[in-house]
Amino acid sequence: MSVEDSGAKKDGSGAGAGPFAPGNLVVYKSAPARVLTAGQKIEIETAEGSRVSVRGKDILLLHPGPVSSLRFDLPPAGEVREAWEMLQGQRTTAAEFAELLFGTSGPGECWAVYSLALDGLYARGTPGDFILLSREEHQAVADARDEAEREARERSLLLDRLRTGKTLPQDRKPLREVEDVAFGRSGTSRILRDLKIPNLPEKAHALLLKLGVWDESVNPHPARLGLSLEGAFPALEDYPDGERLDLTGLPAFAVDDEGSEDPDDAISVDGDTLWVHIADPAQAVRPGTEADLFARERGANLYLPEGKVPMLPPETTERFGLGLGDTSPALSFAVKLAPDGSLAEHRILLTRVRVTRLSFREAQERLDQGPLRDIHAVTSRYNAFRRKNGAVSLRLPEVKIRAASGEVTIRPLPPTDAQTMVTDAMLMAGEAAARYAIEKGLPLPYASQEPPDSPCDPRTLSEMWACRRQMRAGSVSSFPAPTRAWACRSTPGSPVPCGATWTWWPTSRSGPTSWGCPSFPPRR
Repeated sequence: MSVEDSGAKKDGSGAGAGPFAPGNLVVYKSAPARVLTAGQKIEIETAEGSRVSVRGKDILLLHPGPVSSLRFDLPPAGEVREAWEMLQGQRTTAAEFAELLFGTSGPGECWAVYSLALDGLYARGTPGDFILLSREEHQAVADARDEAEREARERSLLLDRLRTGKTLPQDRKPLREVEDVAFGRSGTSRILRDLKIPNLPEKAHALLLKLGVWDESVNPHPARLGLSLEGAFPALEDYPDGERLDLTGLPAFAVDDEGSEDPDDAISVDGDTLWVHIADPAQAVRPGTEADLFARERGANLYLPEGKVPMLPPETTERFGLGLGDTSPALSFAVKLAPDGSLAEHRILLTRVRVTRLSFREAQERLDQGPLRDIHAVTSRYNAFRRKNGAVSLRLPEVKIRAASGEVTIRPLPPTDAQTMVTDAMLMAGEAAARYAIEKGLPLPYASQEPPDSPCDPRTLSEMWACRRQMRAGSVSSFPAPTRAWACRSTPGSPVPCGATWTWWPTSRSGPTSWGCPSFPPRR
């Protein structure tokens, strides 16, 4: 070993705090430095040759010097270990340990010894309180470093495999941090950072697909929105059913997409009265119960390409779905139209109904027969009144997407008069709900929409698209909007009223979007 500073003092006296003098060897930011001037301001020279003004508390006196060079050699590891074994677990000073290790304690030797404390494998402490680690402490540090080196090697190999796309089964565990970003549970991933991939859910998702860790069936979007897809459902409770009007002798029809599993609305007609029946699970879900609180948290059924996440326990559909049993409890809206097609009378009643289920295709085939013909006649009058008052109906192409068993099916849903019939029936029920709430002073959120910038009566797809671009965003308020602002959208099967949002039983149906409502009296 060579020490470049033959003129240094050998006793290492003054190690620790100041006062400082020119030529002192000091420690600054864990590196050697020498004092150039000392006074109110201390100027030092670093090992890189730069000059820095520092405060006394920013530096640590290691040797009084004088120091002419800051280039020191470290002792061989074997010599350090032998000296450490002699004093392991004991306290000394950097100068005394330098004497033991080198036979002298000049600036270079003191720096070499103090470097051991900075390294932490054999010693810790300060120049004046130099502590040699015990054998157990030394072994713990050595084991931790070996483990860190092993992890670094494994991580380097992992990153190489990820870059080439050749992953191993054991790579799934470290890739969970990438999955957390893809699911929106975390905003950062070391793996993405090391691969120079932005920490974005979409980028994480793309990487997982590229590596084959995920396939197309994994849907991270609900988790990103904080939607729960799992969890135990609370039990439904049985309550005595109240008095209900028996409408089981009146043919009622639940018209829905083919394959629908939760029929939640139905329609029927009795003379000049149109009935809209909504499934009524409130019999088993009372306010404040566990099932009610659980439903409030979810808010609605969540329909995904791969399946449905229900708002209420699955048995709710079995018990209350319209047409799934011989008879069903319902909340029914009875409406009558005036000669001009506007809503003239409305009633809301608890009923019991007997429902026949039909697909839109089946209903379309029977639209000129029996009760469906009469229902269609009533809803057509209402539709004509709405159009006369500025309603805009956009029948844009729609599809139904389903993912099951690793296969994705996309089925076109051609618009039919049966869909329009159900849409208009739901709008009639919505208007009835809004009128009832206004009459009774019940607080409800009212959905309204300003009319388009210019009148439009689209017939072709291009005209519908151009008209759609003119439509203004809808709004929700606790006050019904005035006549000129009444415009709303609804989908078949959703009891989303024209002018009032009223939903208890969520639905998955899709259908032609329609805007425009008859006038409601403004709230005074």
